[in-house]
Amino acid sequence: MGKALFESILLTPNHSIEKFDCTSTSLNAYLSKKALSNHQKMGPRTYVMHNNAMHNKVVSYFTLAYGIVAAAPLGLQDCNKPIMLLARLAVDINTHGRGLDKILLKHALLKSLKAAKIIKIFAVVVYARDESVKMFYQQFGFTQLPSSSFHFYLSIKDIENNFKN
Repeated sequence: MGKALFESILLTPNHSIEKFDCTSTSLNAYLSKKALSNHQKMGPRTYVMHNNAMHNKVVSYFTLAYGIVAAAPLGLQDCNKPIMLLARLAVDINTHGRGLDKILLKHALLKSLKAAKIIKIFAVVVYARDESVKMFYQQFGFTQLPSSSFHFYLSIKDIENNFKN
């Protein structure tokens, strides 16, 4: 069985990122200027989806980081809760319409689920930078944090339930 056309793996210096364009200046700049150095500093991890047929050209990426969120906004009595932050999710404009955003989100959630078994995170938290991004996350069951109209979370329990089906 041959390799899949697209793979989602950790970013390496061998990936071609120069022509990546998701139309967001900040997301493009993060990938080109900070993602790899963050790996080397043991910071947030960036996973890329690349096309093997196009010499490892990155067509989409997501970044995960570990964090803490106050329990009170989540309606919990406990102290602060550990979370996985889905810090970035971006798809190159040349690959829009192929569903890579949904595939990337699934990969990010599965990696978070795997991490939760080791470090006991409570949820995955995202920041939706505009209304269309808010709608994207809401369609997958993310709940808005009461303290912010652009921060959303999906509990690890809900992620587990979603992947059982």
